[in-house]
Amino acid sequence: MKTIFLTALSAGMFLTATTAQESPEDVQTHPIDAKMSKCMELDYSTQGMASCMDRAMQDWDSELNVVYKKLMDKLVDKKSQETLRSTQRHWIAFRDSEFLTIETVYQQAYNEAGGGTLNGLMAGGAKLELVRGRALQLTAHYQSLTDVVGDK
Repeated sequence: MKTIFLTALSAGMFLTATTAQESPEDVQTHPIDAKMSKCMELDYSTQGMASCMDRAMQDWDSELNVVYKKLMDKLVDKKSQETLRSTQRHWIAFRDSEFLTIETVYQQAYNEAGGGTLNGLMAGGAKLELVRGRALQLTAHYQSLTDVVGDK
């Protein structure tokens, strides 16, 4: 069951990282994803995987904050900066609400299955993907500006 989980989590991260413009051969594993995968290979117990995912969540949240600040600095006018600030505030509210939904769904799945440890890992993976996705989205925005105006 844990092998299925790791395979599903890896596939989900691979698909998230792949865009319509990239072939699978062009996709490089993000260092945070590689670190989490290595961590899970070293300790594939439920507790070990949960710990690895917690560390990856912290890393992705830090990455999100770094990229947000870089993007904010790259925007040249106050209106654009305020748009990003407002969007990020709305995303944070969405994230918090979505985390509650994820917890509710996986708690119900846990209850209906009569217990088990996989639901907690699946919930953690869903939360991780949400934060990871936003960090990658902001990175793409930043990269778009950098490609056009250079790294000023």
